[in-house]
Amino acid sequence: MRRYTGLLVAALVVLSAGAVATAGVVGAQSGDGPVDCSFPVSVTDATGTEVTVPAEPDRVVALGPSAAQTMWDIGAREKVVGMPMNAYTAYLEDRGNRTDVYTKALRPDVEATVGAAPDLVLVPNVVSNDTVEKLRSVADDEFAVYRFREARTLEDVAAKTELTGRLVGEFEAAATTAATLRGQVAAIRDAVGDRPPRRVYFALGGGWTAGTGTFLDELLTTAGGRNIAAAANISSYAQVSQELLISRNPEWIVLSGPIPRPSGPAINGTEAIQADQVRRVDANLVSQAGPRVVQPLAAMAGAFHPGATEGLDLANVQTPVPRTCSAEGVKTATTSPNPQPVTEPPTPITDRPTTDGEAGPTPGASTTTSSQGGPGFGPLAGLLALAGVALLAGVRRRA
Repeated sequence: MRRYTGLLVAALVVLSAGAVATAGVVGAQSGDGPVDCSFPVSVTDATGTEVTVPAEPDRVVALGPSAAQTMWDIGAREKVVGMPMNAYTAYLEDRGNRTDVYTKALRPDVEATVGAAPDLVLVPNVVSNDTVEKLRSVADDEFAVYRFREARTLEDVAAKTELTGRLVGEFEAAATTAATLRGQVAAIRDAVGDRPPRRVYFALGGGWTAGTGTFLDELLTTAGGRNIAAAANISSYAQVSQELLISRNPEWIVLSGPIPRPSGPAINGTEAIQADQVRRVDANLVSQAGPRVVQPLAAMAGAFHPGATEGLDLANVQTPVPRTCSAEGVKTATTSPNPQPVTEPPTPITDRPTTDGEAGPTPGASTTTSSQGGPGFGPLAGLLALAGVALLAGVRRRA
């Protein structure tokens, strides 16, 4: 147990450092008018590098589950030639036999990525800069490498979706997907907006939870909850005391995947346990910064305020008008807005780093399909959760 506690502390240190190293917001196109969808396109990425994609890519490597999910949801799966072929993408329909660009140790595999002969590599923000530089050193102008900034909010997820579409030549489909996400989020927010927020404890295992400045806190708030950790002025990730659980008395407990249900004298006396108000959400979808994050969001809102969301059909909500491509023939390159400094810590996502800063395993995911339609818990992930790893399976919003 001491070994896993040490791993937790190291992972938290890496994430805290990442908040400084990758501070910035996700940006796509500025303004509300038509977008120049021609190539070449040049965009400054999280490393401060101006990345130029000279022509519409036919072969894309998604070097993280969230990037793969986004490619699926914007209708660009046919372009994906390489991706993590592990538990964290097992829920994607028709994955096929694409090149696995992760090692058995769940780290990005530079050799396999290059071997997939991509035109473009989409890199989540938690993959180390060293890995990005290794890829660029061998690219030899054969492919472009774009490293995303963190998706810290639901709006960031929508903007990242649009940006992905712009980079891979599928902007209008991506803009439609992003507009749908925005409309669904707005519908959920409106449905629960006039209801008293429910006191919620998001249990991450081992007494750990997410406080202010986390993506999970935003999800809870948007779903009509009041994060008891945030209410107690807990920021980032921390262990909650027995006294806090007693004094804040959560009405609901949310668990990511099959993380063990918390127990003990303090938690057993809470309203949530007494009323059996415990909601599990899909570990991958709640923590990968992709369009499907709306599914666990809706699940939480429905649990916290069933009367408010009853009859809410997310497939038929009003959505903003998506942006479109400008007239053909315009050849000016486009650039994302300059990143604005932020102070929030990284979003806990499946693409999160291990102690050396590269993507690692996630509590709540395994090769077994869960009843919620996504991967369940793997042996290593289960051990990490039991050891108190407070980092979720996915959530940058990000990548």
